[in-house]
Amino acid sequence: MASGHYCTPLHRDVSATERDLLQRLLTRRAPARLADIEPLRVIAVCGCGCGTCPTVLFGSSPADEPVTRDHFILADYLGLTPKGHLVGVIVWANEQR
Repeated sequence: MASGHYCTPLHRDVSATERDLLQRLLTRRAPARLADIEPLRVIAVCGCGCGTCPTVLFGSSPADEPVTRDHFILADYLGLTPKGHLVGVIVWANEQR
């Protein structure tokens, strides 16, 4: 996988926090896709270079390429941090994953 301006390769397991957030979002917005969470792995992170973006890209296998086009919003949510800052979460998907 080549890194680009959008994402940088990184292979790791999905954290418990990420898995919990996905389960909560999909339960509310796309319950038919809940079974898709189990095989997920992180395959890339945001490539903007700021070092603080929590953006991760998921795949079912380390060999998966990040999907950065031909996708749609599967679930989204806005909320406030404990300090009152606005935070948004978007789960993108395509027809394959």
